[in-house]
Amino acid sequence: MDTKQIEETNHLKEDVYTLAMSPLIATALNSMLSFDVPKLLETPKSIDELAQATLSVKHKLERTLLALEAFGYFSYDEHSKTWSNSPKTSLFLDKNFRDAIYFCCVPFQYEILLKFSDALRCDQSSCYLQFGRNIYEELSQRSLDKNYFHTGLGAYTKMSGDALFDTITLTGLNKVLDAGGGDGTLLCELAKRNPNIECTVLDIPSLSELATKIIESYGLQDRVKFVPGDFRQEIPSGFDCILFKQALNSWSDEVVIKILENCYKALENGKKLIIIEHAVVKSDENYREVRYLDLMGISEIESRTRNPEEFKMVIEYAGFTIENIKRLQGQYMFEAVKSA
Repeated sequence: MDTKQIEETNHLKEDVYTLAMSPLIATALNSMLSFDVPKLLETPKSIDELAQATLSVKHKLERTLLALEAFGYFSYDEHSKTWSNSPKTSLFLDKNFRDAIYFCCVPFQYEILLKFSDALRCDQSSCYLQFGRNIYEELSQRSLDKNYFHTGLGAYTKMSGDALFDTITLTGLNKVLDAGGGDGTLLCELAKRNPNIECTVLDIPSLSELATKIIESYGLQDRVKFVPGDFRQEIPSGFDCILFKQALNSWSDEVVIKILENCYKALENGKKLIIIEHAVVKSDENYREVRYLDLMGISEIESRTRNPEEFKMVIEYAGFTIENIKRLQGQYMFEAVKSA
């Protein structure tokens, strides 16, 4: 090999080596986030100050920070002997970004991956093989991990910003149901922008307390409420619009069609269905992220990420007429109506 080929090979090896080390690096970063180290380092601190503030063993904390620094997280000043945030760790001062990343690094995620190879050889997710339950059922038994999971999803929704919220057209609608709405963040943002609508979040009973707190933090208790339920089994009637955001890719075509058929029964003619999901399109700039999410389908719950044509198929099979498909913030929004 010539010099250029050797350099390219070495770069490839470095990329692979970094990938192989990433689970431990992510776990170390998770620990620093749980100790709120980025917040502590808004002003530079010595290792003694950090160890005292985090109740950590000094030499272990220092070794962890030095390892993370080697990957671009945190910065050490040899002259002042103090630690501070690097450009990477400064990102975690944004609470939404921190929450969105944090739940991906919760150690529970790595427990699931222990059975990933086995999941490739059967029709069950690695989570089911590890715990005998899908991720939602398992999280219902783990209050800490469950809250980080759904808080992370809520943070991810907030990070979508006005580009998402302003694209969802609710003009002329009075009552909106967010099926699988998690902590209620999406409906609260929509209710804030649409003062004439009443909103209901439908999700598993264990999310009631978390959703109630989020709704109260927005001061929208009079227009947004949480209703416990399982949208796979029943969709309540009386709504002008049923909304799903990142809720349907978690289920097989058979389950999704049943859910959408229940929506069709619950809605009157002319009423609206909105689905917002990641979709597999190789030319999209976020294709790598979407493929990562598809791997999560293998690990967390036996499901897959669909392409736009596959979404159209299940929506139309359930009886809806698609009126519009929009691309926004790396996701796709399918707007459909119930027609006679």
